[in-house]
Amino acid sequence: MSQDLFERIQFEQFKPLKGFESGHKQTIGSRFWLQQPDMKVQEMVDLELDDGDVMKLAMNWPKSWRQGDRILVMIHGLTGCFQSKYVVRLNRLAVSSGYLSVRVNLRNCGPGFGLAKNIYHSGRSEDAAAVIRYLSQRFPDSPISLVGYSLGANISLKLAGEIGEKGLGNLDSVLGVSPPADLEKCSDLMVQKENRIYADYFIKDLRVLVEKLPKYFPEIEPIQLPEKLNIREFDELYTAPRGGFKDARDYYTRSSCGPYVSNIKIPGLVLIAENDPVIDSGFFKQFPENKFLDLVFTESGGHVGYLSQPSQGRGFRWMDQLLIKWIQDHEQKL
Repeated sequence: MSQDLFERIQFEQFKPLKGFESGHKQTIGSRFWLQQPDMKVQEMVDLELDDGDVMKLAMNWPKSWRQGDRILVMIHGLTGCFQSKYVVRLNRLAVSSGYLSVRVNLRNCGPGFGLAKNIYHSGRSEDAAAVIRYLSQRFPDSPISLVGYSLGANISLKLAGEIGEKGLGNLDSVLGVSPPADLEKCSDLMVQKENRIYADYFIKDLRVLVEKLPKYFPEIEPIQLPEKLNIREFDELYTAPRGGFKDARDYYTRSSCGPYVSNIKIPGLVLIAENDPVIDSGFFKQFPENKFLDLVFTESGGHVGYLSQPSQGRGFRWMDQLLIKWIQDHEQKL
């Protein structure tokens, strides 16, 4: 399937940068590889949700953009925000390609910290839906592509499956990079010894959320987390009870995008590396074909990595170029 895609959009397959073939090197190397600084945000929107919480939306657009032109909505991963490096890069590329770029800060992420009493988590597809409804009302003639990374990819694909044929506003395409389609299996990977570096990184930032949020909302009862903690234990002790789930397993079961993907009825792209250290690619390997989705499996790429051999003038960031190229191809077929 991926071979047909590359031929269709005339795009080369992924070739990892020499010396960065392993999943760990791809994941870590991509994060620390040099890139251009962030663009100054042109508008920061306070989006009020139905429960009174607020999320911040960072918007940038090219001078040539007009009502009716495409909008790209980007959702970051766990402990990320609108300044996550992969989002910063796609924002710049989207604007240079003529698209209005909207970078979502999920609840209490980035500049939105302290504006939401409730927490963000992998199943918050209703928050992505609120963004789509807002943009569809404000820009009624502009089609929307939703791009999610990791946790954000799970949210995006889950939403697309939930709306099915009904559709939602102007959303006409969905793209997911490194989606944790089976959250429980991903949790199992995160607790493995070789992946401790990622778990420790996430837990460190998540502790900040746990410790600081009660200072903004006194009605939230403080919780003392154990000194040693893995992702599953965090979800059991905090994410599940604060998110309205019985336990971690209930959270994983109800929030995984896997059960929803077969119901996606808008064009989409799913990108997964087989050597991703924290995402199990098995779900999509066994997934029955959905004519609306282009599934791209690569041997290397890591987790939201894809640091590539520079070729055909595309530089080192193959993933970013593929996402834009796919969207451009999607537009041409409309």
